[in-house]
Amino acid sequence: EIGTRVEYLGIDKRGVPHSEIIVNKDGIITYLINMTQKPYIEPIIIRNDDGTRKMEVAFTYDTSVENGEEAIISLNNTCPTDGGTHVQGCLDGITRYFRDYMNKIFLANTKSKLTCTGNDIRQGLKLAVSTFHLTALYNGQAKELLDNDDMKPFCSQTIINGLNEWSQTHSADLQKLCKYFKEVIEMRMRADKEKVKLSTKFEASSISGS
Repeated sequence: EIGTRVEYLGIDKRGVPHSEIIVNKDGIITYLINMTQKPYIEPIIIRNDDGTRKMEVAFTYDTSVENGEEAIISLNNTCPTDGGTHVQGCLDGITRYFRDYMNKIFLANTKSKLTCTGNDIRQGLKLAVSTFHLTALYNGQAKELLDNDDMKPFCSQTIINGLNEWSQTHSADLQKLCKYFKEVIEMRMRADKEKVKLSTKFEASSISGS
């Protein structure tokens, strides 16, 4: 969290003391800075605290070719996780909100027959998730997956509510994202057509023997 302080005091083998104070000035955005090369919009930050569960999420989109794949960093109770119900909930909220907006509003107002999928929304997504749970449960071989069922709807609905508020004050960024998603969809459809052409070519060759 922003303002978190770590005070370190150590003594080396010569008996000389060393001290250092580290202050988190950027909060969870620090993770986005480290994994985003070309942010397409300013980070979207969403927070919620209901007394027993707490979450802070920051995400943006990276349009660089080298670093344009989805990337997620997640923590629960300050411990790194490899995913779990908190991440599932956040992804569900993000994909549902933007997919519905694209299909029901943005694309509906155009003459195109494009359809947006959840995978389209996740293309280039850079997401940092930090949650807290009073009775955290973990699963997986190394107990690295958060397993509390209540975290998925909590995170999903928090994201949807937060994006509803964000869209009202960041209409320019919303439209910018929609244009980005439209390009992703068009690229996917072109790639699908090429796959069909390639598949048909090989099928014809196998039948004719040439």
